[in-house]
Amino acid sequence: MLVPYHESKPPDCLIEVYQTGVPSKAYVRISRLDVHIERTYYARSSFQDALPELKRKACESGADAVIEIQERSANINLSETNMYHVTATGVKYQP
Repeated sequence: MLVPYHESKPPDCLIEVYQTGVPSKAYVRISRLDVHIERTYYARSSFQDALPELKRKACESGADAVIEIQERSANINLSETNMYHVTATGVKYQP
């Protein structure tokens, strides 16, 4: 968490996701979000695979939206394992 505390929302709350840009509303950054997926070489991961967990974590942190999304992937163990990692920032809209 970037700030002391924001009340959690239900795991299926509505979260806006900004893969580029930022919301036009005033906001404050409240959380750092991380999603990590490991799969075999033949089952690659994508942003759509990470999105449900990213949204769940954003809801848990009390965020209204997700910004500053960064994606990384790598292969390990002679390319037998594909690692996919997403980091983002959860934001809360200001009144």
